[in-house]
Amino acid sequence: MRIWFGIIICIGLVGYSGFSVSATGFELDKAELGEEWNEGEANQSILRINNSGSWDDLHLKLSGKFYVVPVEDHFSSLNARFVLPNITEDFDMKVGYDWDDDYQIYSAGMNYNFKPFSKTTLDLGFKMEERQPEFDRGCPYRFNNETLAFSWEKQPWEYRVKLARNDKEYYRKDPQYTCLKYELEEDIGWQLRPNVEIQLEYHEDSGKYPAANSTDFWKQEWVIQGKHNIDKKWQYDWEYSKLYWERGYEPYRDNQKIQFRAHTKLNPAISLVGGWVCRDLHYYSAEQDYSEPGVYFHPETDLKSRVENKLSLELQFKNSPYVWELGSFIGDFHYKSNPTNDKTRSGIYGSFLWKFKQMELSVKAAPAGDLSTSDAYYQLKIIYIP
Repeated sequence: MRIWFGIIICIGLVGYSGFSVSATGFELDKAELGEEWNEGEANQSILRINNSGSWDDLHLKLSGKFYVVPVEDHFSSLNARFVLPNITEDFDMKVGYDWDDDYQIYSAGMNYNFKPFSKTTLDLGFKMEERQPEFDRGCPYRFNNETLAFSWEKQPWEYRVKLARNDKEYYRKDPQYTCLKYELEEDIGWQLRPNVEIQLEYHEDSGKYPAANSTDFWKQEWVIQGKHNIDKKWQYDWEYSKLYWERGYEPYRDNQKIQFRAHTKLNPAISLVGGWVCRDLHYYSAEQDYSEPGVYFHPETDLKSRVENKLSLELQFKNSPYVWELGSFIGDFHYKSNPTNDKTRSGIYGSFLWKFKQMELSVKAAPAGDLSTSDAYYQLKIIYIP
């Protein structure tokens, strides 16, 4: 019922603005209807509507995302962003309401963006979120989140940091899953030259489970990536990342990834893109069962650790009103343990975009995944932009 109520609100605003934009200042920015399918997940039918309004005392943006057919663990949402131009255009406020059959999420936030010095931009943000269960459905937990964000930009440098606190409480059963989590994200960007960019990222997550210490975790990830435009025809980008993850009292995962992509323009409308990605995934086998102190068992057999290598080649065509992409890949998966056989996987993937006046039709298909994922996916979207 809430889904249709939200849809009616957005469509009503669209219809009202259609014949009275000059009087109301409210108008439709974008409407999108999509059908998405990802391997291992239920089909998703999603309607997105973005509206905006501008008056002397208020600038307003309203966005809605609605799952036409409810999908477990996927939330429909209504979000609004307010700016008060008579006070300052550097400060905005945001409120949101998300829901599914089991939970309702209320959120509020604010953001302040200003320039204290010439060519220097600072941005401060805060957001709080509260997830409330539908008690009559027996939902097991409450969830609260607070996020603090800061960014600084002064060419050729930029720096961003975000700290989040998540508090999840299981109030009916399974108290061992009650936890407190912290997330830290930092990244530094440097435009070394007009055609060369480098970015360094650091992510750290930790979780504390008071009733089940063996579930505590800590993980960190370093990512460095770069982009280089050699000339108008050639460009390449690369990335290296390293992840370390502890769970309970033991190491859990240790991953590394290297990725490289090269782009070349064969002519103004056609481009050729080659890619290579290598992942080294190492899982540590557990040697002790902490659910019963002092009880040991035979070490697990590692069935997941592996080295993945993938190569891809894409042909891209951009000539208004059509944009299409056709690619193929081949991947080799070498497992480090004898019980699991090595395997080779290959496939094709593609996308098509047709722009017709104020309409767009977008289709994507990857029956065996692509360079970045091994899961199949399909997507169909119809987009209207006035």
